[in-house]
Amino acid sequence: MWLLSFQKAKKVELLIANKLFVDKEVPVKEAFVKSLEESFGATALGVDFSDRATIRMINKWVAAQTKNNIKDIIEPGAKTKSWSIHS
Repeated sequence: MWLLSFQKAKKVELLIANKLFVDKEVPVKEAFVKSLEESFGATALGVDFSDRATIRMINKWVAAQTKNNIKDIIEPGAKTKSWSIHS
């Protein structure tokens, strides 16, 4: 796989993180969650997007996964039912 060639480069670091943030009121089938875990190593988390703390938590997670290269992926007041984050 061509992505693996980056691992051999001395100044390149490849980090991959996947997570699905979905509105806690939206039902998510267990088979879908299992598929996320098996196919992408991702987890799903039910959240309240109307709560500003949720936006801060998602942005903090993204920042941690990207070593602060991406800090604010979602702005407060975003109207959504889910965010699929791949970083």
